Parts: sequence; C-alpha cells; structure tokens
Amino acid sequence: MKHKPKLTARSGMLYTCLSFIILFTACEKKDVEPILTKSNLNTDETLLLQEGINIKLSLRPQPQNGQDVYVDKEVGVTSTNVNNVPELCASAWTINGNLYGAGFYIRFDSLKLIPSNAHVLSARLFLYGLSNSLSTPQGNQGDNKCYVERVTSPWQETTLTYTNRPSSTTENRSILVASTSQWNYNAIVDVTSMASYFIVHSAENYGFYIHQVTQTPYRSLVFGSSEQADRNLRPKLVITYQ
Repeated sequence: MKHKPKLTARSGMLYTCLSFIILFTACEKKDVEPILTKSNLNTDETLLLQEGINIKLSLRPQPQNGQDVYVDKEVGVTSTNVNNVPELCASAWTINGNLYGAGFYIRFDSLKLIPSNAHVLSARLFLYGLSNSLSTPQGNQGDNKCYVERVTSPWQETTLTYTNRPSSTTENRSILVASTSQWNYNAIVDVTSMASYFIVHSAENYGFYIHQVTQTPYRSLVFGSSEQADRNLRPKLVITYQ
C-alpha cells in the first residue's frame, strides 16, 4: 500500500505560488478576451491575432460605412463634400491660377474593441498608393511630407467639407514622410501615442487628420480610401497591445 506524500512547508509554499499564478493568468485573460467578440464589429473590417502574450488587432474601413474622406478648398470656389470617391489626397496646388489645398480624415470606430486599460505597444497607420488619380492627376509631387494629427471634435464623412472641418491638435502628432515615387507609394506612420489616447478616451476617438506640412504649391500625395474596390488599397490601422 502506497503512502500519501507528506506536504512539507516548502512544497506547500510552491503549491500556493502555482495557484496564485494560475489565478492571476486567468483573471488577466478574462479582462481582455470578452470584449473582442464578433458581435461588436461594425464599421471596420477586423482581424485579431494572438502573438505570444501580445494581441494584434487590424482595422480597415469598409466601403459601406467606413469613415474616411478628403476635404479641399479652391480660392473663390465653395467647398463641397467629396466622400464618394475612392481616394484620399493631401495637396497644396493651384487650379486655373487659384490656390488649392486638400487634406483628409480617417476614423477607426472599432478601436473601442480594445479595453481602456490595455497596454499599447505600437500602433501603425498604413496608407496605400494608387497608379492613377482623378482628384490628383499629377500624382505624388514635390516636398510632400505631411503631418498626421489627432482630431479633437466630431465629424461625419457624408457632411464634412473644408468649411465645417473639425479641429485637431499638434500634440504628439506624427510625420508621414515624403513620397519616393509619383505613383504606388505606400506609407506607414507610427501613431502609437494618438491611438493610445483614443483607447483610454473612447468618447474622444475622432480619428486622424493628414495634411501637408508646407501649405504652399506645389506638393501632393494621394492614397486609396475605404471606397476602393480592391481591399488591399484601403487604409489600415494595426495595434499591438497586452
């Protein structure tokens, strides 16, 4: 007949430690997973990946209800809403001798899927270039680096114009570096600080505003919007967190 091993002080302490680790891991996992359910998905195409202890969430606006649009202003011409085009442009140009400027807005509403207490490791905004353009027929030109700023007031892509454009802040803004080609220029921008703010302050997620650093002609950049038929040309935000 085998005797039951005696529980020493050392083995009892090890058992207690193991129990605490298991309990802590279960609680930590419970805080993250329940909010990331398919029923929460709305305006963005989403992809969730587990990479070791990290979670990577990829968000991409969809044609039917994604929030991304450019606004433009030509001197002497009334600004109108242009949300139904598959392009996003940031320009400082002239049309018929008149000064012309354009910038664009993107909002990722599904950022609310990330718990407000999550630790964000990185957030990157991906923008994809085009091989031709109606809004920007010259393509990417000039010293066209842009600011990426955090928007600080509400807007909707179906009503947004240059005249009623929302406010934005220069705090923690990022730089979208100048293009290296006239067409098909893809860009990646580090927006970790701004995305972290949106996650903590979900009611203030008004998205990003991208515009030329230098507002004098001649410079331009153009990317695909959520209206692009090819999903690979639509903007994307990828957040890695714990």
